[in-house]
Amino acid sequence: MTILGIDTATKQCGIAISSYTQVKILPIEKCILKASVGHSEKILQIIDTLLAITHTNKHHISAVSISQGPGSFTGLRIGMSVAKGLAYSLGVPLLGIGTLDVIGFTHRHRIERVVVAMVSRKDEFYCAEYMEGKRLSKVMVLGLEDLLLRLKEPHLLVTDLDIPRIDDKQEKLEIDPFALNELAFKRIQQNEKDVLHTLSPFYVQGFRGAV
Repeated sequence: MTILGIDTATKQCGIAISSYTQVKILPIEKCILKASVGHSEKILQIIDTLLAITHTNKHHISAVSISQGPGSFTGLRIGMSVAKGLAYSLGVPLLGIGTLDVIGFTHRHRIERVVVAMVSRKDEFYCAEYMEGKRLSKVMVLGLEDLLLRLKEPHLLVTDLDIPRIDDKQEKLEIDPFALNELAFKRIQQNEKDVLHTLSPFYVQGFRGAV
């Protein structure tokens, strides 16, 4: 069985194909395109290219996963629309996964607390805290000063903005579409899926705090 993963939450557009059984999932191939504008609009072309490279028939896709946000308003809208269209036309489950959860899961092997901070607007961040890939907090919108207060304890900061720090425990924020598929696979194992017509992007706008 095959999962097609789609991420358009940031300036990076990531597509991944993974193969899975009832007990394990294996990465097959991924394509990550980094561009400032226009990448989301090309998502169907990227998917078709990846399917061709991996000799995967579109009708062999058995599930679609989508990075649900928070992130770019336009990117999330386009990605969700494509994911819904594919899931509907193929008659397969659609699984939405929080974008910060994908990033936190990517760093699941770190022993320290992981703080994911994605730039929202000037001096504001979408934030969440993780340990061993599991989210410890709600998704928060924090200003820079509040974010820095949370970084006083031992941690790894994963962010898409170069923040001056006392130590060097900081890594660049990137979204791995294979990790997106792994989290979707965990939901499949629990017989979970989202309702196609009600699933929507996770937008966080207009205030600071936890949601």
